Amino acid sequence: MSHFEPIHQVSEQFGLTSRTLRHWEDKGLFYSTRDPQSGWRMYNNEALQRIRLVTLLRELDIPLKFVKVIIDSADPKVASKIIRNQINKLSEENIVITKQKNLLSKCLSIINSMELPSNESEYLVNMEETLALQIISTNNMIEQWEDIIMTNNAITSGALRIVSLPDMRVAVCNVISTSPEDEALKRVLDWAESEHLMGTARIFGFNTTAYSPGCTEYGWAASITVPEQVVIPECFEEKRLLGGLYASLNSTNEVYDSWQTLMRLLKDNDAYAVDESRLCLEEHIPSGEGNDFYLNLLEPITKK
Repeated sequence: MSHFEPIHQVSEQFGLTSRTLRHWEDKGLFYSTRDPQSGWRMYNNEALQRIRLVTLLRELDIPLKFVKVIIDSADPKVASKIIRNQINKLSEENIVITKQKNLLSKCLSIINSMELPSNESEYLVNMEETLALQIISTNNMIEQWEDIIMTNNAITSGALRIVSLPDMRVAVCNVISTSPEDEALKRVLDWAESEHLMGTARIFGFNTTAYSPGCTEYGWAASITVPEQVVIPECFEEKRLLGGLYASLNSTNEVYDSWQTLMRLLKDNDAYAVDESRLCLEEHIPSGEGNDFYLNLLEPITKK
């Protein structure tokens, strides 16, 4: 016989707010039934098991969308890949924190060696020169590293990185499913390997259907640059990706949040605006570890 617990007891048992439980349920992580007399949400044994697992995974800071993938897949390999990606994300964040600490330490060392200024104006000038020198030097090092990855000439405008892409002939594989990225990428990469295109080709992805809340299936296409002399098979679409200026941002594991950040930076920029005549692109840069990629977001822009 199934055991049911009301939402207020579950909230107290797990140290969660009822709002959190409702939010998780809205995301499809588990489901409740309604008590006909009180109207309370009631959770059976299966739901309680899922709540326990969701709570533990959130303690590891796994994003909710990946928590759902883990508990729905029932495949340890899937959980392993997501947790490994989380480790990589933390490693990247640690690198950023270390760079920031080193920068602060350099600034602190120079400030401690400064002589007491004669007036406030001299103090402000000295402080500005000290901080500017160290920050610009650090940013130049970061930009050089980004140029190596992107193999593009890049400029910065405020907080944005602006890159220029050429027109590109690509082979495109479009897939519509609940998780089309992996399938589309695999088809394109398998063919590219057989044609010995890897190593020089660039890999891009883009949405092919509009976002629709609550819709489980969506369209996403993988594409790879192809020389003019290479014949593209009929199972793929031949397409021209238009070059030009793009606002660029390296993505975290939370791709949606990274896109929101990029669009927010672009909205606050006075020099550039979105160019809706071209596709938004997600460039996949091989990390050197199996089929894992660094993800670079590219929003088409035009000068205002």
